[in-house]
Amino acid sequence: MRQASAHQGLHNRESSTLQYAMQGRLTALRWTEIEEIDDDLGRSTAGGVLRAGFERIVAEVCLGKVGVIRAREVSRFARNSRDWQQLIEMCRVDDTVLIDQETIYVPRHGNDRLLLGLKCSPNKYELDLLRQRLLSTRYEKTRRGELVVGAPVGFEKVGDRYEKDPDHRVQVSTAEVFDKVDTFKSIPGALTVRSPRLFSFRGGSMRQLLFLIIDVVVVAFATVLALFLRENFEFSMAQLRDIGPYLLCTLAAATVTFPAFQTSRPVWRFSMMTDYLRITFAIAATVIGALAIGFNFNRLDGVPRSLPLLQGLLTLFFLVGLRILARTWRNAAGELIRLGAKETPRAVPQERIRCETVLVVGLNELAALYLRAVAAIARERVLIAGVLTNDDGRHVGRAVLRHQILGTCEEVVDALRALEVHGVFVDRIVVTSAFDKLSRDAQDALLEIEKGTSVCVEFLVDQMGLGPRFASEAGEGAVAALRNSFTALSLSSEHLAALARRPYWRAKRPLDCFAALGLLIVVAPLMAFAAALVAIDLGLPLTFWQQRPGLFGRPFKLYKLRTMAPAHDASGRRLREDERSSCIGRFLRRTRLDELPQLLSILWGDMSFVGPRPLLPVDQPPEFAARLLVRPGLTGWAQVKGGRDISAVDKGALDVWYVHNASLALDIETLIRTALILIFGETIDAAAIREAWEYLHRAEADARKEPVVSEGDAAAFFSVVAE
Repeated sequence: MRQASAHQGLHNRESSTLQYAMQGRLTALRWTEIEEIDDDLGRSTAGGVLRAGFERIVAEVCLGKVGVIRAREVSRFARNSRDWQQLIEMCRVDDTVLIDQETIYVPRHGNDRLLLGLKCSPNKYELDLLRQRLLSTRYEKTRRGELVVGAPVGFEKVGDRYEKDPDHRVQVSTAEVFDKVDTFKSIPGALTVRSPRLFSFRGGSMRQLLFLIIDVVVVAFATVLALFLRENFEFSMAQLRDIGPYLLCTLAAATVTFPAFQTSRPVWRFSMMTDYLRITFAIAATVIGALAIGFNFNRLDGVPRSLPLLQGLLTLFFLVGLRILARTWRNAAGELIRLGAKETPRAVPQERIRCETVLVVGLNELAALYLRAVAAIARERVLIAGVLTNDDGRHVGRAVLRHQILGTCEEVVDALRALEVHGVFVDRIVVTSAFDKLSRDAQDALLEIEKGTSVCVEFLVDQMGLGPRFASEAGEGAVAALRNSFTALSLSSEHLAALARRPYWRAKRPLDCFAALGLLIVVAPLMAFAAALVAIDLGLPLTFWQQRPGLFGRPFKLYKLRTMAPAHDASGRRLREDERSSCIGRFLRRTRLDELPQLLSILWGDMSFVGPRPLLPVDQPPEFAARLLVRPGLTGWAQVKGGRDISAVDKGALDVWYVHNASLALDIETLIRTALILIFGETIDAAAIREAWEYLHRAEADARKEPVVSEGDAAAFFSVVAE
């Protein structure tokens, strides 16, 4: 007998009753030597949980003392592959029979072993089995007259009658719902369309703005202090007036660069080295921007030459010092854990590409510890979709160890839906707070997700043995990751070695960084103008993002300025694509101004100026996985040779051709052709497409002659491109 959690053992008594009733049934069938094993009631079937009852069964079978093992369903024996295979193998060796409600299984028979393997897989049979359990429970309770149906929301059951909830607020809310249904003549229209807190500008965003103001004030203070130190602690109002224009230029540059580098998003007490590096880059960009603006304004008249250097150093000292002070003050009792483990290149890209998406519920030290562990141990295998806080929402919109706080625990369902809109499908929810510490709404939402979806809910406190067990029994979600192999890359060992020897791969990343930084300064007014158009046309937020596979298939966020309205109107009706788009949105897409935020992605290392355009994971063809060997581009060879009008396979062929032939001259040609397309429109180059296919056919033939790719060649190429 087994149940997966203490919660089920306490509240799902019907299952326990039916399992204990097996002994009476076996006695009626004239079995005499019957032994009950109920040590695993309330214990999870996770691989790391010790189950004394299961271990006892295996030991008794190995000693040859057991003839038959009986359970209501075969899934009661074991629910993970390791335990299940161990039990079947032991039963096969000792000729022990397994019995459930449906049939008798003899593990020595190959057909029975095949059937057992199918039944204990998380497939449709498992869903049918759960449905049968629920129907059987309701039938048994109905037969005994114990089935109780709960009252609808807004009502209470008093004896044999239903009455309205005595709470006046509940009565008013219920009446309002019925009034809206009568007004809109539909349930979707009656539901108030509310933007989820995931992307709202309340609560946490106001605090984020407050911390941005603090950072800008620190920049102003550091500038004045730098002048004070430069003049050997002699200060006059005339000197302050001389640097006044430069100080204003610095503040203007800081208000642009600091939000661009997201310096105020991380929670100070969880700051880490990568946050300090972002601050360093933001300060450097601020000083360079202030010098550029000041030189154009008054040729930096009255500004000492050493002032910008002192200003940058003091600003870095104060901004980083404040964060370290906040972190030390909040974590004085614990030791600081070293973060930012250096990523080592691997010989095969599969480890990088197969990722499991996890949503963390709870904002506490355990959540920070889990995020640090993922960053240090499972960076390639686990992708953190975000964090939900268990407080009043004051931190929403900020970040913990560079992971965004999406909302509160009560909004977990809204967070899952909002992430799905952006192409992020959560496989597992890790709850870092104890179950009894969550609010009732959060508990109900998590249990509903556990029962009604394929998302696996794990309670980290229980798995670590630090609290009562409420572990999830839900099946593992499908890992939405790309499948890749060297066969699909169509690259031989010689090709990989030749690509790794190209000096352009080492120069491409620095060139992208310098060009992106310069362009950001130049097009900042144009970006502000485009953002103003979006704000006038669609309102806030200004940007839209989707998750796309990047270098080696590692997911990243692709940002664009919003050009389309929400998919549903206020009454819940789904809008057509032409209804969502306006003339301003079409103008931004036609001129590619909506892709200006991707300059920041180039600066951060997620993208390049030239490369294959990033696709959604579902649109990434496995036969063209070689396009994932380089960073995705703002523009690409496939865009300038075919645009939107050619097929996906032709685009894939052009992208893989670019990976084989990338060079500085080819990138310059691609950028020039992109500028011409903005002026004259897209054209299709049939000769380039034919050349790409002929080249790939030759490369595939070479790969068949030498099918084995050495680990040294693969590691050399991946390390060069990653740098």
